[in-house]
Amino acid sequence: PEILRTYEKLGIPLINYTPRPIPLLSVKINGLSKAAAVRSVERGVLKPVFDGNSMRVDLPLDVADMLLVDL
Repeated sequence: PEILRTYEKLGIPLINYTPRPIPLLSVKINGLSKAAAVRSVERGVLKPVFDGNSMRVDLPLDVADMLLVDL
């Protein structure tokens, strides 16, 4: 958690190793209680949900994507 506070941006690669697209993937990031913006390279701007000291975003995943978080 302390490491996250020293950076301005966070990139999280998402890879689907299954043979089918995932209609709705939930990604939870612990130690992140706020973010200025969250977006996906494939899907654009996302609406995160914050619960205490964690953030969750839900999005479909075909083969690969990357979450970009502005802290």
